[in-house]
Amino acid sequence: MATFHHQILQAALASQQALPSVPAQRVFVERTAPLEREDCPALNLNPGDSRAEVYGSDGEWDILKVRYQFTLAVHTRGDPQTALADPVIRDANAALMLDPSLGGLALRLSFVSSRPRKAGADGTAGVFELTFEATVLVHERTLQVWSQ
Repeated sequence: MATFHHQILQAALASQQALPSVPAQRVFVERTAPLEREDCPALNLNPGDSRAEVYGSDGEWDILKVRYQFTLAVHTRGDPQTALADPVIRDANAALMLDPSLGGLALRLSFVSSRPRKAGADGTAGVFELTFEATVLVHERTLQVWSQ
């Protein structure tokens, strides 16, 4: 069974598969290959940091309360970047927040921050990064989402 890292990313990916502003084939997890102009707009989910604290115990192992961050990068081509990214940001956020438990995996999903940046390419490439934090109960021994 997958760890909470993979489970959360897959749940976030599933939420992004029916956006009106981005075709499902342009939604990626940890894509490292460059995106061409014709591939935009596109979304790329990337794992981030996690922080854990003891929440309880199952009698032998600790149950951890983990705050796991991931980034949803909105890739666009053209100017102005914010205007191009805005419909995608709106749709992607709405889709994630439609179920802030991510299918029962998380206690809560929160929007944390956003950051626009220019990408290398030909000067028209932009990336708007949205960071989310999922609060998840995790079994310390397996790193899987804990369920009673």
